[in-house]
Amino acid sequence: MIVDVDNPDTWPSGVAKIVATCVANFQGRDTSLSDLATEAGRLDAEIGLLLAGHRLRAYHCTRLLDREVARIQAEGLHPSSERLRQDKLSAARANGDLTDDQYAILQRSQTVGDLYGLKTFSRIHLFTSTLELESHLSELASYLTYWGGEALFDGTAGLREVLGGLGRPAIICAGLDVEQIRGIDESLTAPFVATIAQWPPEHRGAVVRYGAAIPGDDIEAIWRPGDPAYDRFPGLPR
Repeated sequence: MIVDVDNPDTWPSGVAKIVATCVANFQGRDTSLSDLATEAGRLDAEIGLLLAGHRLRAYHCTRLLDREVARIQAEGLHPSSERLRQDKLSAARANGDLTDDQYAILQRSQTVGDLYGLKTFSRIHLFTSTLELESHLSELASYLTYWGGEALFDGTAGLREVLGGLGRPAIICAGLDVEQIRGIDESLTAPFVATIAQWPPEHRGAVVRYGAAIPGDDIEAIWRPGDPAYDRFPGLPR
């Protein structure tokens, strides 16, 4: 069963009951939403057990070539790694998407993880609510605009125009095994509470750091410009 944070009708009954009780306890409290989210996080272990055996719907923003779309649909999505980085670059050169010189420059360039000290390798970063595509679009737009992704290259090697011309924006919709989540902003419970309590959009999602490959069978869809699911967000890069 797929559990969609944005749609309470998809929640297991135990989750819905705990969240409703949590929201009732919060009513009338003069406390910041951040503090309430932290408080909701105390229920994460209990919510995690109730979600075991289900799949939590989440989304990953990137930019893909057509053959990469086909590969992900068949083989799934893999955590970032140096091997994945090199394979991606080598395939782009072999297929004529990159010249030998461009390949050499990108092979030497810093990853976003190097640049900002992020632990991007061995993880897939996803978010749990499509509201993120409206409330945090400025943070996500670069991943849709430039081919490569956060674990590959930062796009400052003088090749922004090249990277912006490769592939098309893509939002990968996938089902996650909660037991493979290695970190989550705010908490696992907070987005569920935020949905019922109708918190503002910027507090309705969560960024997940996922520590395993997502099999092809758990890739629900890949949205691209021209697909109704993508086009319903007019602010997304085209």
